Amino acid sequence: MLKLVLRCCLLLLIMAVAACTLNTSPTPEPVVLPTASDNPSPQETVSSDVPVIRGEVTITPNEGMLDNWLQLMPGATVEVLWADAETPTHVEFYFAPTGTGIIPELIGTDSTGEDGWAISWTVPTQGVMGYWNAKAYFADGSMWETASLGVYAPA
Repeated sequence: MLKLVLRCCLLLLIMAVAACTLNTSPTPEPVVLPTASDNPSPQETVSSDVPVIRGEVTITPNEGMLDNWLQLMPGATVEVLWADAETPTHVEFYFAPTGTGIIPELIGTDSTGEDGWAISWTVPTQGVMGYWNAKAYFADGSMWETASLGVYAPA
């Protein structure tokens, strides 16, 4: 009788383990995130109709991030900088105030890179909310564009 009880317990244990490990749902495909090595170098051929997103725009001084917006002091003169290890021939800096259908305006160009690829900009005293981005152009004809950086300065 004891052997029968042990066999039943063992059978129940095996069934419980099998039920826990049984997975009838399909295995999801892994998500592959792009890395810096996924971006081509300036020497690689890049299709002109698909911009390469690389580098970033930074602004100093600033008041830190709040809800994905970089806070700026109204009336302050800031440095808008394109940051990347590569050396372009020139970098263009664009700003677009928030709003539907707003086309980014070319604010300045740095063609020397002597002080880093940067321009100076005075934050409007009446306040501003919008997006900065930069386009870096290389000798081989390729162009890289940064993702947009949202900025906000209260009125």
